[in-house]
Amino acid sequence: MVALYAYNSGTIRLVGQTVLKAGSYEWQMYQGDNTNTETGWLIVGRSTAASYELTGLTPLTKYYFRYCAITTHGVTDYCPPILKFVV
Repeated sequence: MVALYAYNSGTIRLVGQTVLKAGSYEWQMYQGDNTNTETGWLIVGRSTAASYELTGLTPLTKYYFRYCAITTHGVTDYCPPILKFVV
């Protein structure tokens, strides 16, 4: 997954790898330093494509992002979290 800066401050575009037979994707965000726990992860959106644009983030703040796919066989594991400083 990659996180790209969008044209507006506080906006970021997340792009993941397409998963075969995925009907949708769930995107999560975390603020903090211990990403090894499930506590604190917030669902920020769902999409039918392997990308998602998130707005309203606080500039100059550190965020972690991850996603999973919902397929005809169930839910995949979350991808490894990535760190991004929002501008």
